[in-house]
Amino acid sequence: MLESNSRFITRKILRLVLRTIPVLFMLMGLGIASGAANPFVFPTVTPDPNPVIVHGTGGELFTFLKTAATTNGSYSLGDAVFTTGPLPHIHHREDEWFYVVSGQVDIEMGDDVYPDITQVPGINLPKETMHRIIAGPGTLVWAPRYHLHAFQSADGNLAEMYVVMAPGGLDQFFANTEGKSPEEQSRIALDYGFNLSIYPSQYVAGIDDNFMMDDNHASELLALLAATPVAEPPSWSLLCVSILGLAGMFRFMKFAAVRPQWKEKRFKLDPL
Repeated sequence: MLESNSRFITRKILRLVLRTIPVLFMLMGLGIASGAANPFVFPTVTPDPNPVIVHGTGGELFTFLKTAATTNGSYSLGDAVFTTGPLPHIHHREDEWFYVVSGQVDIEMGDDVYPDITQVPGINLPKETMHRIIAGPGTLVWAPRYHLHAFQSADGNLAEMYVVMAPGGLDQFFANTEGKSPEEQSRIALDYGFNLSIYPSQYVAGIDDNFMMDDNHASELLALLAATPVAEPPSWSLLCVSILGLAGMFRFMKFAAVRPQWKEKRFKLDPL
């Protein structure tokens, strides 16, 4: 009797385990797919010795840790602190990554593609609806070229965000447009290969919360940051070694030039 009861209990436990395993796998799959528990970790980047500090077109303060001049043109990396951000715009040369360091950031982007810089929504094309995401610390968003996008603080408090622009060079645009009017900034933007609106609704029909991002291209960003050679200033120790080496070489050359004459004098015999 006890043996039969034991077998019955064992069978019940086994059935319960077999029913639970698929549920566990499903939950694990949801956790892996969501990626919510695994925020992106931005790699350590050594800043340039003299970072460029400028204001962006929306009042954001950029500290450019890397510029095109120090990355062989591969990218620019700006550390942006802001409440307000740039007006909606479309890059035709650069892809961008936005990595939220602190605060809550309202990032907006459209689905349509605008490969021709002369064809602009709200100017000679219909305005576009943009999609919003409220991104917190650790969030990485990819903003590909040809897409309308913008960003700002989501709650009015200061936010900090790394902005990677590839290829680099837009740091020069900010330096050339700091303090200028929206109309002037929009005109100069064309020289740098992008459309910049003059007021918030110029290109935009509306904004919804249906932001979808299948791929933030994190692997491409990591490869870009890892593969770019960094120009390091010459160290004092290397400079001293070089000077000593040159001094030694000149000494040797001088000795080599004098030695034949010394040997000739030493072994010269007086005439009989």
